[in-house]
Formats: sequence, C-alpha cells, structure tokens
Amino acid sequence: MNDDPPKVQPLQDDGLAAFQAAMLELFIADLPPEEAVRRLQSDPAFASYRGWIDTFEPRMIETAASLVRKWAKRKGEAVGAAAALERG
Repeated sequence: MNDDPPKVQPLQDDGLAAFQAAMLELFIADLPPEEAVRRLQSDPAFASYRGWIDTFEPRMIETAASLVRKWAKRKGEAVGAAAALERG
C-alpha cells in the first residue's frame, strides 16, 4: 500500500494571478474600500470576477488591506518587525 499523498498539479491561471496582483496593489495603496471595489469592478480585465467582487464588503477590504500593508512585501523588502528595524 502506498501512503504517499496524490500528486497535484499547481493551478496555472494567469487571469486569477493578475486579479490577485491588482487587489494587492489596491490594498497597499490604502484606498477607501468603496474605491478599491469600484476600480476592480470597472477593469475590463476582471469582468469574469464581477459577481464575486460584488460580494466584497467594506470591512473585508479594510481588514485585507490592513494585513497586506502590515505583512506583505515586495522582492527585496523586509516585513513586520524587521521592516520597522530597518526604518529605524
């Protein structure tokens, strides 16, 4: 009997990756939640996600943006306490 977990191929969805990248940029920009949602809804590249975007609540956007600003990093950037130490 083989106890190894099944091999799963990673999902390769460039549209979803672009949508997620756009959300991260909007969260980092610290826009009002309504403006972040408006920008996502109005972008033709994300038309297939509009039904989902319509379910976004302002509090969810605020929470996500707060977490992204606190913990996300771009290549070469420090995160959290390390970033605070670097900023001095």
